[in-house]
Amino acid sequence: MTAVKLHDLGIRFRTPHAGPGRGIFRRYIYKPLYALERVNLSVEKGEAVGIIGENGSGKTTLLSAVAGILRPDTGAIEVNGRVSGILGLGIGCKPKLSARDNIFLYASMLGIRNRDTEKKFDEIVRFAGIEDFTETKLANFSSGMLLRFGFSVAVNVDPDILLLDEVLSVGDEAFREKSYKKISEFRRQGKTIMVVSHGLGEIASFCDRLVLLDKGRVRKTGSVREVIDEYLGMVSERSAGEDSAVPGKSENSMLRWGTKEVKIEKVALLGAGGEEAGVFYHGGKMVVRMHYNAQRKVKAPVFGLAVYDINGREIDGPNTRADGYAVEYAEGEGYIDYIIDNLPLYDGEYLLSVSVYDHMVKQPFDHHDRMYKFLVTGKKAWDRGIVRINARWEHKI
Repeated sequence: MTAVKLHDLGIRFRTPHAGPGRGIFRRYIYKPLYALERVNLSVEKGEAVGIIGENGSGKTTLLSAVAGILRPDTGAIEVNGRVSGILGLGIGCKPKLSARDNIFLYASMLGIRNRDTEKKFDEIVRFAGIEDFTETKLANFSSGMLLRFGFSVAVNVDPDILLLDEVLSVGDEAFREKSYKKISEFRRQGKTIMVVSHGLGEIASFCDRLVLLDKGRVRKTGSVREVIDEYLGMVSERSAGEDSAVPGKSENSMLRWGTKEVKIEKVALLGAGGEEAGVFYHGGKMVVRMHYNAQRKVKAPVFGLAVYDINGREIDGPNTRADGYAVEYAEGEGYIDYIIDNLPLYDGEYLLSVSVYDHMVKQPFDHHDRMYKFLVTGKKAWDRGIVRINARWEHKI
């Protein structure tokens, strides 16, 4: 059964442009801007579908249309079931009303009777962690409290279709864990989920498939890996001609330094089949290939890399010298592989540095600092943390 169907959906806004005249006498010309154009998408009941894309691609507009906040200018939307969601900070809330009043107001808008809301009230408040603030106006809530409150209301009013826009990282670690458990519970109950997030590792961890929006149009739909690879490739292509720091292209001295006697020309992240990829699986194979070019014969260079989480905390930093792998010399063009047969990282986004130094690891020939990004997925519900320690249990009685 189809939960949500978009048929040739188009939504446009009017944007002002300066016209004739000056100062207060200037007239403005309003031109149409399509936020969404000819979007066709079907989401089946019980599916979890993630929507990704660059800023301004139409992700939030799409969810707002499904929620009924925006009306189509062209095409049609079919929604089967009660829709609930949080589509931004405070959207759907009345700041001058208390948390209590907002809960009942939101529920009534979904057609839920007051006596049923009363039964859910304590659970909503407890989940959001606002037991001492139920009579406080939302205008006095911090942004973190407001997002926790909105998420709690949205997921506890028993929706058939849950819409989430950039709220996967709401609150502290304890609240995030509760949120993920709630989403997992929804999935077990066969609820439909549509989620927008820039946290690709998180969105990949529980979505069945992804949709890539590009300038208001659907560029690709498919498996998590296919769509994220398409997205990363798209971003890389568009960034290639820019001066900003981008993987494999940056000459920014804050991200890259060294004498360039041995220069790392390209870094390729390879999957199990030898294909370049941006998404890898926990327990799967990953190869970091560094293509280099030595301007002269350099004896005993040391190649290394470092892996960081998205917050910049270093997880590991191996190099050929520390691992006892002697590189006799580098001359001309060549490449060196760092091969991970069983990737121990859990779901998330990671940053990668690569480098080549002299034999004493003191003189940098070429150091790329956190210039590369990759994603890991495949975490099981019972896995915790960010890395799997390679160990074993022993039991003696």
